[in-house]
Amino acid sequence: LATGTQLRDHLPAPGPVLLHHEQMAAQLLPYSLGFGVTVVLLLVAGRLADRERAAAARTDPATPVSTTWRRISILASVLVIGMAVTTVVDVVRIGTTGAQAVWEGVAH
Repeated sequence: LATGTQLRDHLPAPGPVLLHHEQMAAQLLPYSLGFGVTVVLLLVAGRLADRERAAAARTDPATPVSTTWRRISILASVLVIGMAVTTVVDVVRIGTTGAQAVWEGVAH
């Protein structure tokens, strides 16, 4: 946010590329928060899956032990990867439009 403000203050007039850059940057927060939430979910689910594994090791092999948290941790892993890719792609797109806005301002 601070870098974008510095960019805007440095350029004489905001062009369409800079305005697009600002709009895209405003949309990054939900992706970042979603990524953070999925990471926390993965940490919690992984910890509880470890407890399930430990409980399964301590009990009689014939006694069924729940695998719910193991399944949730796998799902959380997939979500973390998806959110990470989405967030990185969005950051690259935002950075690209920011660089275009700078060079557009330099060229004029």
